[in-house]
Amino acid sequence: MKSLLLEVVVRRRELLDKLVSDVRGCVDCFDIPEAPAGQPAPSSLAVATYLKTGYSACVIPHVRLLDLNELALRSVVKTVRFFGLDGLLVTMGDPPKYGTPVSDLTTDEAVRLIKELGYGIRVGSILSLRYELEQIEKRLTGDADFYYVLRLDEGTLSKYVQVFDKAREHGKELYPYVLVSTSANEEVLRKLGQPYVTLDDLPLLIGKLKAIADGLVISSPLEYDLLPQILKVVKSIVN
Repeated sequence: MKSLLLEVVVRRRELLDKLVSDVRGCVDCFDIPEAPAGQPAPSSLAVATYLKTGYSACVIPHVRLLDLNELALRSVVKTVRFFGLDGLLVTMGDPPKYGTPVSDLTTDEAVRLIKELGYGIRVGSILSLRYELEQIEKRLTGDADFYYVLRLDEGTLSKYVQVFDKAREHGKELYPYVLVSTSANEEVLRKLGQPYVTLDDLPLLIGKLKAIADGLVISSPLEYDLLPQILKVVKSIVN
């Protein structure tokens, strides 16, 4: 396993500074969503640039295609290159809370455009296990360098193993997305409708994934106090 990523969603800069200070020794890179759930939030590019220039941190911001036309996407890509950010995750995103969705580019078209610009930026996309294996493999033949894998749990683990083998055939990297439930966020995670794991069950899941993933994206929304402990548990297993 190459990398342990932490999803960062914070609303205040002082909280971001504290979070980075608390977990820097436990993670390899910070994953930064853009407007999660279609709600206004500090720009993922701005947060990524702050962490890169202020902390020399590895950062991968997201870009939401529902908010951008091609010109805006090209500007995002130039910003990633300008500040030497470590990659870009391309997603359609949830419908925006405000304004009108933009339908200028599909995910595949956006990824292809970014690669054709020739800046050497690592580009990622989303891969959901709710689709059939044939559809997933077709997605793996695209231009993305890596994929965040959603909907992974005990029920989809055997499918994921097959997907991992297919990813190896196509030279793609897979980063399963692991949602961690605590008393601070359990109610929120239930509403999301995504699979999640409790602290007690986390070591077992990580143990199963460490040999069949290029990295993990760890997310525990609204949880700040226990994050260092969570990450230390994960790191001790993957190492």
